[in-house]
Amino acid sequence: MKDYYDPAHEPGSVVVSGTALKRPVVLNPSQWTLANQHFQEVFFSSNNHLGFHKIWRVKGYSLLGLLQTGDVTVNPQLAITFFASDGLTYQSSLGALTNRYYYPGLTLANETRVDPVIALYAAAMFDDQVPQGPVQWTPRPLTEDDYDRQRPRLFMGQRKGDPSDDNQPWFLGNLVEIEVNCQE
Repeated sequence: MKDYYDPAHEPGSVVVSGTALKRPVVLNPSQWTLANQHFQEVFFSSNNHLGFHKIWRVKGYSLLGLLQTGDVTVNPQLAITFFASDGLTYQSSLGALTNRYYYPGLTLANETRVDPVIALYAAAMFDDQVPQGPVQWTPRPLTEDDYDRQRPRLFMGQRKGDPSDDNQPWFLGNLVEIEVNCQE
């Protein structure tokens, strides 16, 4: 993790940096409003190692959009490391992060590819430990009450063909930096 100082950075900002970017990207908390027109709103399905299955509605920055802002040549081999304020990290290739899927009924039916999001707002639309698929749920709009306590937080889809993939443990929260490097 690099030590950056820039007077334009607000306390709590997230820096996207690394050898693959032509310029760093700074995500300042004053921009993290529900009305931010640069945010994407996306659904994710998830599971954790205890078997809790969820459907999430999240709103935040598209990871691919952030890379484009940093003038990155998008390449599946890019190495991306996410750093959280508590010292936890998650590392993956861009190809592995973008080859992920959303399962709206928690079954293979309607498998939809979904790109990762750095979420500021998140709400569980469905939450059950032993769901009998296909599950039914009713979407609701996100509100200011859904401002994620672990913001900004990485959300990613599940592996292709696996609606029971344990992806939820990798929803790394309280991000402080995202490092994007070319693999040698």
